[in-house]
Order: sequence, then structure tokens, then C-alpha cells
Amino acid sequence: MVSNSPSVSDSARLRPGDVVGGRYRVDRLVGQGGMAWVYAATDEVLGREVAIKVFVVSEVGEDFAGAHETRLLASLNHPGLVTVFDAGAEQERGISYLVMELVVGASLASYLRSNGVLGVAQVAAIGAPLAGALAYVHERGLIHRDVKPGNVLLALSDDGRVIADSAKLADFGIARFADATRHTMTGTTLGTAPYLSPEQVRGARLGPASDIYSLGLVLLEALTGEVAYPGSAVESAVARLHRGPDIPEYLGGAWVELLSAMTADEPSARPSAAAVGETLRRLTGEQRSGAPTRPMRLPQTDRLAAPVTSTTVHRPGVQVRGTAMLGRARSTWLLVGVVLVAVVVWLAVASSGGSSASGPTYPAVPGPVGTHLRELQQEVSR
Repeated sequence: MVSNSPSVSDSARLRPGDVVGGRYRVDRLVGQGGMAWVYAATDEVLGREVAIKVFVVSEVGEDFAGAHETRLLASLNHPGLVTVFDAGAEQERGISYLVMELVVGASLASYLRSNGVLGVAQVAAIGAPLAGALAYVHERGLIHRDVKPGNVLLALSDDGRVIADSAKLADFGIARFADATRHTMTGTTLGTAPYLSPEQVRGARLGPASDIYSLGLVLLEALTGEVAYPGSAVESAVARLHRGPDIPEYLGGAWVELLSAMTADEPSARPSAAAVGETLRRLTGEQRSGAPTRPMRLPQTDRLAAPVTSTTVHRPGVQVRGTAMLGRARSTWLLVGVVLVAVVVWLAVASSGGSSASGPTYPAVPGPVGTHLRELQQEVSR
């Protein structure tokens, strides 16, 4: 969420003591991104701390703070969502703004930069409320469009540890109705390049499955500490049109299957947010208890178009390390075993029957193995 090179107009920059909307007194800057600044502020009417996200009207479109969407955002109430309290615009400053609950903690992006990867139980516990939040908004016809580590907020304990099940999804500032065709800015793809779904990159019509894909990349990054599609914005965006994300096999069959399903190239092959949440809640319980994780079992209505096993992902483009090597090793040892058995049988026949004019009876073994054994027999008979 924090950027070293802001692209927003200076008109959106507020100072401590400035009052927005006649009641929100700015206390401090807490973050900034490509389209907005976020401030901690005090609601002087209710006496509570809030967060204010300030946008430049000319950059986000005149309808950003439209009454219908404002009411809809303010009506959302879910423990996995950052609650929106108020919204408005100030023409004299050239800004629009959202007033939200202030989450004291850190974004997942900043936490990963400081602490590295998270454990599988932690990632499952973080992902479950996020999936639940997406299921909630998807049922109401909304899609988020910008699910990324910077928009995942984590409450932290006094010693800096993530409080269990505290993750909240923030920034519905660019959310739109799932059936809408309009864009905030004409010709612009909304979202963040490393976490765009393939349909976002193609400029296709978006649905709830786009958020599922992005959440899959977020969970994968939290588990591995690596961005699935690094590079420049263009390189990152285009890369997913040519290959699937690299999902390490060491994560275990349940995680490989879940992440592969969530990042399927075809939107219709991805599970629903409700199915993802159900799976993550089960994984949270199993991994906290130390029980072995089982393969994912999606509800019947959310099953994948093609079955996925714990060791092989039947989807072109998904890279799962170790599977091909394991198959080659098994074939090699099978061949060695056949050779040894054939040699033992041949030696037993030779020792029991003595030598004869025609030599010992050779067990029939087809193919290259039989050829090598016949050559060995001829050498011994000389």
C-alpha cells in the first residue's frame, strides 16, 4: 500500500489538524498508493479513531462517491471486511473520500517483507476470513478487483505476532458490480499487475472468479515468500497468459490442489469463495492439531472440471516440482528389478541342470533386457 513515488495529485495531501467532511480531524498519514492517500483521523462527532482514504476526483471518475455505491459499501457488514462508515466529496479540494474502521496492525505485504513466509496453519487462518468476505460480497453482486497483500490487513499482538483469524480485506475503492460494464477510467485495467487474473489482463468481462484467482496468488506468496509473477507491470501481467504459477509440491497435496484450482486459467474451473473458505477452515483445524491433511473435497456444485490428485496437477501450465523426476526414478528401478530377477532364475537353472550341448535353458525375457541376458549367456558358455 505504501509507495515511494506517489502518483496522486498534491491536492489530496492533507496535514495533521485538517478537517474532512466537517467532522474528521486528520491525525497522521498511514499509507499511500497509486490512486489515494490513507490517514488516521478522529471522528469528532463520535469520538472514535477512523481511517480516511482520500482520492483525487479527476483521477477516479466523478461517480466514485456516487450515492448508490456509497450506500452499498456502507451496508456491508462482515468480520473479514474493513467496515466503511461514510463517504463524500469536497469540490474545493478536488477530492472524494471513504471513511473506514482503523485497523491497528500491518498489511500482509509489510508483514511478509519484515518476517518472511508464514506457516501453513497461519496462511490457512488468514485465508479463511478473506474467502468468507469474498463469498459475502459476491453474493451481493460485488467483486473486489484488487485482492493483493497490500489490501489484506492483519491485527498484531504486542509482541508482533499475527492474531489468529484477524485478517480483513480492505479497499473496495475500485470495486464494481459484477454485472457492470463501465470502468472507472476509460481504457484502464484496474488492479495490481502481479495479482491480476488472466481475464483482467485480457480485458475481458470480470466475475467473482477473478477475485478467487488473485486470492490464490496471495496465499501462494504467503506460503513461499515469492511473487508468482515478478518483473515489470507488463512482464508480470503477460506472464500468466503463457504459464501457470509455480506451485511447489512440498506444500503438500491439499495445498497444491487448492491453489491449482484457485489459479485455473479458465474462470469456470475455479471454486467459489464459499468452497475455498470451507477448505481453508478445515486445513486450519488439521494443521493446528498436527493431523495429516487430506486432499481437498469441494462441494459437488463447486468441483473442478477435471480431477486433481495430490501428486499430479491435470492442468496445462501449472508447474509442480518433483513429479516427473519421481516417475523416471520408478521406471529405472523397475528395469533393474526385472534384470536381477531374470539373472537369478538363469543362474538357478544353470546350476541345477549342469552343462548340456545346448547350454542352460534361458528364461524368456522380451525386449532389450532379454537381448542383454542372451549376450551374457553366450559369454559364460564360451
